[in-house]
Amino acid sequence: PPSTMVSNWPNEDVQAAIQSAINKGKTDWEFRQLALSNPAAALEQISGNPLPEGLKVKFFDGSDAHRTIVL
Repeated sequence: PPSTMVSNWPNEDVQAAIQSAINKGKTDWEFRQLALSNPAAALEQISGNPLPEGLKVKFFDGSDAHRTIVL
């Protein structure tokens, strides 16, 4: 089962930072480009903390017909 904590970031904080990044990426073109090219930097900008070691995040531009499904 997935861990509820990566390093010192509780899962709730990780999810909150990701949701904030998604929301900001909808209205801020510059931030959207950062999130697509460097997700760790984007999440650090949102949270004020570096991405925990071992946590990998990738944002996708959903404007095309491709879908990513996580099992």
